[in-house]
Amino acid sequence: MSTPVTVTSSVDADGIGWIVFDDPASRANVFNPPTQAALRAAIETLAAQPVKAVVVLSGKEKIFIAGADLKWLGKIATPAEGQDASRAGHALFGMLEQFKVPVVCAIHGACAGGGYELALACHWRLASDAKETVIGLPEVGIGLIPGWGGCARLPRLIGAKAAVEHILKAQLLPAPEAHRAGLIDEVVPAAELKARAKAAALRLAASGRPARTAGQPADAAFFAEQRKTALARLRGQPAPLAVLDTVEQGAAHRSRPRSSSRRRGSARSRPATSRTTSSTSSSLRTR
Repeated sequence: MSTPVTVTSSVDADGIGWIVFDDPASRANVFNPPTQAALRAAIETLAAQPVKAVVVLSGKEKIFIAGADLKWLGKIATPAEGQDASRAGHALFGMLEQFKVPVVCAIHGACAGGGYELALACHWRLASDAKETVIGLPEVGIGLIPGWGGCARLPRLIGAKAAVEHILKAQLLPAPEAHRAGLIDEVVPAAELKARAKAAALRLAASGRPARTAGQPADAAFFAEQRKTALARLRGQPAPLAVLDTVEQGAAHRSRPRSSSRRRGSARSRPATSRTTSSTSSSLRTR
């Protein structure tokens, strides 16, 4: 029996590449090894073509991507397996972040956990105004942390304090609230999402990736207070503490002086992966 194709790619007449998540065997799109392999294949296919920009979207009516497949995560039995799963996700989303042309994420429906981490790896994020469109990183609520780059990319986007607050609340935000919080760049009518995403892709193809101001950092006192609160309110649950460790260490790493842009890129990516994977495997063991 053949494996269903969960992610497809195409290029339209205007040179815009399209990556569409639509698992034919499920009402929801989730990340698991087959879906990750399909996404990798779609990215590699478009990388070999002369596209101007790329749009990522879902074919589902009410779900963009609901995060990682919890049945798959539940089978991860050792820290080494958790680290492998986290590194694989980091590498995959890194392909989008480092893609040769701008990548736009068009969100309709629930965009949770790994789904939003994928969106964070894209260069522009817009979401439909539909009531079913909710966005965020709820992993702490099930004893995990955002293990595919969310603990690094969200603080860079909205600042460490706001990112920590969002991650520890473990809530999904309606699109207008997500926009006000800085999680996405635009909210558009649901009926116009695809057209507006293509317009954004063409605009970025002409102007380049958007310049963003780095989010505000947080000092050691902020993280110390957050740890105190987590220990008091959450009874020592490891996931919130792992989030604080990862965000704080990532912020400290980014603040170090670097001698060249080449070292900046490599130094940022490697340690962030090792920190997040170790924290992820720790939280997986507490499930």
